[in-house]
Amino acid sequence: MKYACRTERLSLPVLALLFCSPALGQWSTGSPLPRQTWNSGAERLGHKIVVAAYGPLSASPACEIYDTQTGAWTLVQAPIPHAFFPSGAAAVVGTKFFIAPHAIPPGGSLVNEVMVYDDSTGVFSSTGHQLSGDCATAVGTKALFAHGFAAVDIYDDALGTWSTAALSDSAQTATSVGTRAFFASPSQNVDVYDDATGSWSTLTLPTVIRLGPPSPVGGWGSATVGSKAVFTDGTHVDIYDDASGTWSSTMMPTPRYAQATVAVGTKVLFAGGRDVLNTNLVSIVEIYDTVTGTWSAGSLSAPNSGSPAASIGTRAFFCGGTNATTTLAIYDDAIGTFYCTPATSNSTGLPAHITAQGFPGSVVQGHALLAAAQLPQQSFGFFLTSSTQGLSVGPGGSQGDLCLGGAIGRYSGPGQIQNAGASGRFQLTLDLVNHPQPTGFVSVQSGETWNFQAWYRDANPGPTSNFTDAVSVTFL
Repeated sequence: MKYACRTERLSLPVLALLFCSPALGQWSTGSPLPRQTWNSGAERLGHKIVVAAYGPLSASPACEIYDTQTGAWTLVQAPIPHAFFPSGAAAVVGTKFFIAPHAIPPGGSLVNEVMVYDDSTGVFSSTGHQLSGDCATAVGTKALFAHGFAAVDIYDDALGTWSTAALSDSAQTATSVGTRAFFASPSQNVDVYDDATGSWSTLTLPTVIRLGPPSPVGGWGSATVGSKAVFTDGTHVDIYDDASGTWSSTMMPTPRYAQATVAVGTKVLFAGGRDVLNTNLVSIVEIYDTVTGTWSAGSLSAPNSGSPAASIGTRAFFCGGTNATTTLAIYDDAIGTFYCTPATSNSTGLPAHITAQGFPGSVVQGHALLAAAQLPQQSFGFFLTSSTQGLSVGPGGSQGDLCLGGAIGRYSGPGQIQNAGASGRFQLTLDLVNHPQPTGFVSVQSGETWNFQAWYRDANPGPTSNFTDAVSVTFL
């Protein structure tokens, strides 16, 4: 059954109970942040979440770094004697986290320079480039910062140079799909930069535009799911599939301002924010699945807005927010039971890890998402599946163990052999109607349990291969 959310502006409890299925992921809290954050940038950097912190005028700029493997925070301050009020304009290129400040108030003495944290050196410093950013994203070796003058400043980390390009309007949110960066504005224009060709083009949002009080841009957010760029103004949600060049649209079940927008797997989470009158904080989290076109709903532990958010693997991290909160809320979309864990470490020094996401084993929904992480950069691999668990130590000279038995199917068809890229991660949305087996394809049936693992190439030190751990999923 699909749960299509309606759009009548009813109260939050009514919407949550009547028009959306409950969220199926698990919520938890992590170690509190060292300092307050609000409307700041947060980005994934390897297995870490980096957040730009702000404090009193006597405080210097700082980055809060959350290690998702240890659960510990590190506060890194810059040797600059002025306060820095970060915006949500943040981007990651390689090992570097770039953040632009809010505009300096009249007579203020705040830092008005793009800051950079380099995880390879552990240093947070200034780039020396003057800029007050509204939104940012990254493609290739470039970090792109849009600001209120219908322009974008582009830093090429490979060359160490800045350049500027004109936009058709002042962009309010940005995201990237592959080599293309998308900047959306209240005029419904989307300026698109293609890093592969160095060219610009323009798209038009079908519906996303907010004209009512208190602000025409207060609910803007965006995220990327596979080949899809998702944009919202807090009321409408427009989705552009860059692979097919097509748009689709839906409505937020609960319109709002200042929500956190972040993607996990095939889903986009819209968390917290303020009500349509901009008077009350809300705690509702609404989750849109871009594959099934359905909504589900959950809740933060307390009302909150302006929370910096980022995701790694199956987890979304909501870092602080309004009311001086330093709470770290974590949403985990993983399904299934892990076994054969941890896997044998690879050339990164870490064991590769598999996760499964989706509606918990729902054959009715017809899809699930597998992801493999902590892989060697640029390594090739694919997913394996079997209805039987097993253990084969170092098959074919591999450094890892095969944890499947019986008839083993390979997701190695067209478009299914994956490259881990610079992130050391690949993923695949599974078609449960065409599930591979050695003798052909089968359709997964309700009540069946299937096991999954990923195989990948490595050089450790010579050419070899390895496996992730395994996950077992019972489909309903």
